[in-house]
Amino acid sequence: MTGFILIGQISNQLYAHHVEHTQDIKEPALNHHLKSADFEPGNHELASPSFDRFVKANIISKNASFVRIWSKDGTIIYSSAKKNIGKKLKRNKDLKSALVGQTTYEFAALPDQPNADKRFLDVYSPIKINNKIVGAYEVYTPINAVTHSLERLYVTITLLLAASLLLLWLALNGLVRRASRTISQQNTDLHELTDELSTSLNDLQKNYLGTMESLASAVEARDPDTKSH
Repeated sequence: MTGFILIGQISNQLYAHHVEHTQDIKEPALNHHLKSADFEPGNHELASPSFDRFVKANIISKNASFVRIWSKDGTIIYSSAKKNIGKKLKRNKDLKSALVGQTTYEFAALPDQPNADKRFLDVYSPIKINNKIVGAYEVYTPINAVTHSLERLYVTITLLLAASLLLLWLALNGLVRRASRTISQQNTDLHELTDELSTSLNDLQKNYLGTMESLASAVEARDPDTKSH
């Protein structure tokens, strides 16, 4: 049970580290290229081919599979899927959290493959310009690297648990063997002591009877009237 709890805690730490790594790579690149005017209604600067090339060269190439940039009102001002640029969607809880300064993540399929397996980590993070939140970015990264790390972790912890159980069994087995030998020796000593006591009791009885017979003989020898009776 402890092993599974430990795996769960380490898994969460690995995913959190993956999210931080995503931020470390994506945020500096994006923030350096963005300005407040990009998030104003009607601005189509982020839909330009030059910005798309920048995203592909600096973000998609670094282990990301899909990128979206949101304005505060829920409008997609950039997307890897060009057809979605300009659409205004209902803000989900993760986007809302990012727009108030929190970084969140969830497991998801790519937006254009909603029915596929959730093999991506969908990270939402705020975009700040001059210390003011102007929007949020959303980056999908494959979880293969994290999954491989977890698989190695499962194997390592399983081996450690097996080794611990083996050591515990050996320790308990040795303890039982020593206790068994101790009990066996105590039983042997008890039998020997019982035999000694039994022998001593028999000797005591014989001595007592001998003493009584000697006394009886002495009394008869001193009383002529009872002699030979």
